[in-house]
Amino acid sequence: MFIFKKVDRRLKLTVLAHDGDKLKSGDAILEIEGNTRSILGAERLVFKFPAAAFWGCHVGSRYVEMVKGTNAKILDTRKNRPRIEGAAKVRGAGRGGYNHRLGLYDQILIKDNQVSAAGGITPAVEAARRRIRVNLSK
Repeated sequence: MFIFKKVDRRLKLTVLAHDGDKLKSGDAILEIEGNTRSILGAERLVFKFPAAAFWGCHVGSRYVEMVKGTNAKILDTRKNRPRIEGAAKVRGAGRGGYNHRLGLYDQILIKDNQVSAAGGITPAVEAARRRIRVNLSK
């Protein structure tokens, strides 16, 4: 909640929920006391950051539970906003899921629109393989 303090160091923050806590709809996670203008000045950014960074963790943990006891692994593939993808990737892995990739440089992901554009799964995979060979030869 450093953003609130960055906006106004006099704001009083009381954390009511911590990483790993199971929450229900309507549970409070933070209490803030101080200048209303300061609070409202920071609140949009503060509320968007955790939603973007941690929503996949919440949903992903349900799927991790569903496949417990099998050999299946739940991988994240969620795109994230610039500068917060690291936080989302760490959260996804920390809940029993695995990171599919950290960036475009370390693994391939072929999506349905790419399969359609290539004219099928085989041409899409062949194009990806050609791209890997080109990048590896540089």
